[in-house]
Amino acid sequence: PIPPSPPPRVRSDSISSGAMSDFYEAFDILEEDAESDNFPPFYRDQIFLHKVKEFACRTNRFEQFKLGSPSEYLVKVQCIRLAFDRLMRCPEKRSWMVNMGRSNTSKLLSVAGTDSSAFCSAYDDMMEYV
Repeated sequence: PIPPSPPPRVRSDSISSGAMSDFYEAFDILEEDAESDNFPPFYRDQIFLHKVKEFACRTNRFEQFKLGSPSEYLVKVQCIRLAFDRLMRCPEKRSWMVNMGRSNTSKLLSVAGTDSSAFCSAYDDMMEYV
């Protein structure tokens, strides 16, 4: 008689079946969203790309924003990142954002009764570096 084959080895870093189920369920939700005409093509493109390579973020806050899945949060964060990158490519818009950041923070410091001159100097140095 042939001895029974040993059970398959499970690697300690393998993904549980529950986790895999959640993973595929999230993609089903994204697929349904992607097929909807309510979303702009840019968003649908990011859903597709997320299926190929998951986007990263430090903390997934999908529950805090009352979203349907962690994947939905990641796709939306990626869209915001890309939109911000596009804004920053335009020198006029970048300059406006830098000036508004300096102005608003200076005003907040003034309201708090703090001299904002040191902040403005450090802010300008930081913007030169960036």
